[in-house]
Amino acid sequence: MRWIGFANMALIGMILLTGALFLFSEPDESFLTITPRPIQKELPRSPFAESEDFFLGIDEGIFALHWVPPQMQLPDLSRDLIFYGKNARPDAQGDKAGFHISIKESGERALIQEGDRVYLVYQGNYTPKTIKPLRPNAEPSGSGPIWGEESIHLDQTSSKGFYAFSPGNQPTPLWLELKKMGEQSVEVRVSMLDEKGMFVTTPNAWRSFHLTAQEFPKTQMLCWDLGGLRVDTTLLVRQKARWVGSDLFLQMHGGDDYAFIVGKERIDLFEGTEPYSCFVAEGESLVWNGTRWQSSDTVENSQKFPLLVVKKIDEKIMTFELWDTEGRAKHILNLVRSKDHTCQPSMAYEMKFVGAKTWAQFIVESRSGERMTLKLHDWLVLTPQGWTKLDTPEKIDAYVGHRLNGPLFVLDKIAKQNGRQVLIGHLFNVSRTEVEQVELASSPTTSIAHLYRHMPVAPPMLPKSSEVTLEGRDE
Repeated sequence: MRWIGFANMALIGMILLTGALFLFSEPDESFLTITPRPIQKELPRSPFAESEDFFLGIDEGIFALHWVPPQMQLPDLSRDLIFYGKNARPDAQGDKAGFHISIKESGERALIQEGDRVYLVYQGNYTPKTIKPLRPNAEPSGSGPIWGEESIHLDQTSSKGFYAFSPGNQPTPLWLELKKMGEQSVEVRVSMLDEKGMFVTTPNAWRSFHLTAQEFPKTQMLCWDLGGLRVDTTLLVRQKARWVGSDLFLQMHGGDDYAFIVGKERIDLFEGTEPYSCFVAEGESLVWNGTRWQSSDTVENSQKFPLLVVKKIDEKIMTFELWDTEGRAKHILNLVRSKDHTCQPSMAYEMKFVGAKTWAQFIVESRSGERMTLKLHDWLVLTPQGWTKLDTPEKIDAYVGHRLNGPLFVLDKIAKQNGRQVLIGHLFNVSRTEVEQVELASSPTTSIAHLYRHMPVAPPMLPKSSEVTLEGRDE
């Protein structure tokens, strides 16, 4: 066994000697050199590098595919529409009701008439691209994509699209119609055409649905103005409106042209600095034509204008409802009756019956000493400059149109009382809402023997030569 030990010792010695020779000898550069792998200059051929014609040719044999276009479905608009009630304007109560509809995402609102088609579009952030046919000789069906060329290429970074009303209600493949179901509900009927112009009928549950009326949010309440004035409960006051009462002068002397004002109340207003009047009764209405109020009976379509409805008239207050053109915003306005605080002149003090000039002309003298000749049915108005006779169409127009104001005396007849001749007439107050009978007695020495004892008592009328027109009334 001893020889095995000597053999091991000899082997270890050889290993140590070999390591020493390697450490202290010169290195062989060829031994240390790493041979690089050959560089691959071309990538493996891609199976998708063939031309488009190559792939279009594999529609036969085991690779043939049968292409079926996707089935189009109706959108669920019940989640996108809000019903805010019907148009409640009094002049909108006809055969066709109007409904206020809003779209949630777009925030658009519209007044839709019952039975009318309202077209919709689908909008969003899209990347327009040119649509290519699936096959070389294939022709697209229909006139184009159902939502337009841009709408079918949705950008990966864009947000979800939304529905909106078609601008100008231009026809699109999607539309809706409304039908009244009650005071607080409406039925929505949805219709849509596919790319071939055929009606889409599925899902059936989305073809029609009911919406219940909701209240307008306060943040969406309409802010509007009339003639530059913000609409609120003080609008009539800021328009300098005055409710004076019934115009007795026009009722007595207006003739057929003003027969329509009988039993109505007069409201005085201003267009700029020019005064005008409107005449209303309970239940009647006025419209704002852009510059002034006028009777709704004088316009062809009152629904195009803001509407002021007289709801109630009592002894002191007149109550109105003011509606916007869509029947969405309503304001309650009140107007207090104005009182005429001007003192009526005493005719016995203001004027004296001096005598007769002819059988039809009478001489009167004012308290300033000025003498005037009057005939039956003459009109005298008291101005700051004194009594003025309304003897021209221009003066009559000015008085009727409130550009000339003051108490008005009208001479009716001459009569004999207690042996004395008396001129009898009636006197209107400044606002023409009150009238009283007055008498001008002659002195015992006045001679009017040539006058007729009985003169006509018919109420005086506006002279035919006068083209009197009431400010604010459209003929």
